[in-house]
Amino acid sequence: MLKAKKLPDQFRGDVVTRVVYLLNRASTKNVQGIAPQEAWSGLNPTVSHLKVFGCINPCSKNDWKVHEMVVKSVFLNGYLEDEIYVEQPPSYANKIEEENKMCRLKKALYGLKQAPRAWCSCINNFFLKEGFRRYPYEHALYTKEDENDNFLTMWLYVDDLIFTGNSSMMIEEFKESIKKEFKMIDIGLLHYFLGTEVKQGDNEIAISQKKYAKDLLIKFKMENAYPASIAMELGLKLSKHDASEPFDATIYKSLVGSLVYLTTTRPNLMFSVNLFRRFMASPKRSQWEAGKRVLRYIL
Repeated sequence: MLKAKKLPDQFRGDVVTRVVYLLNRASTKNVQGIAPQEAWSGLNPTVSHLKVFGCINPCSKNDWKVHEMVVKSVFLNGYLEDEIYVEQPPSYANKIEEENKMCRLKKALYGLKQAPRAWCSCINNFFLKEGFRRYPYEHALYTKEDENDNFLTMWLYVDDLIFTGNSSMMIEEFKESIKKEFKMIDIGLLHYFLGTEVKQGDNEIAISQKKYAKDLLIKFKMENAYPASIAMELGLKLSKHDASEPFDATIYKSLVGSLVYLTTTRPNLMFSVNLFRRFMASPKRSQWEAGKRVLRYIL
């Protein structure tokens, strides 16, 4: 996993240590169904100190507000490096004598396969000009620091800019600077992004996907179903060799993919969703019904 994410090898020791710590506190069949730590010490291990959201969010801890800005007509801002020609628009062709001539594009248009790359190069050059540093392991993440230890961290997603920092003056200066370069919409504080609601309070940031979950239920016509108290039936066993009839793989993949995104704020669904992902190639009716039960659980 470290190699796949191109992370430094220095993290390998930390990963192994944490895995061993968790395995020693998990029950195992090799030691009569009890945890290795309990078999060794005779004491029942506790995991109450482990929390899903145990990491400290520096933004909420230091009361740094997260802002959002949107670039208007994002793909019309990039300049093309390739030679691309288009036919003259009718209104333009009527004004010149030689109608067989073509127009060379200097800036990108929507629909060109070069447009996303041109925009990426354009915004990257702007950030570098403004003194930002691009992270080598995450090319959509930029940061800027000054001599007074003030900083501004920027995350780019196509035309959305999400940023925060410890200096309100630096944030306002950046807003004014980028407005001079591109046509922008200043959303203000981040409150909704990619199906996730964000609420920012005093030393607190809360995220949820209530609207996304509701839309998911409507998509699969489950909004009026009876709710389930647990995500999966007790003792449920799913297999690739299930005797039930085959199910539409496209619909099944759509359900599993939607649930994967929902685990962003519902990590308690992770086990069930990862189990369903094993059957993406040739799903069966029983696996589809198990997935629908998860939808009933999120009601």
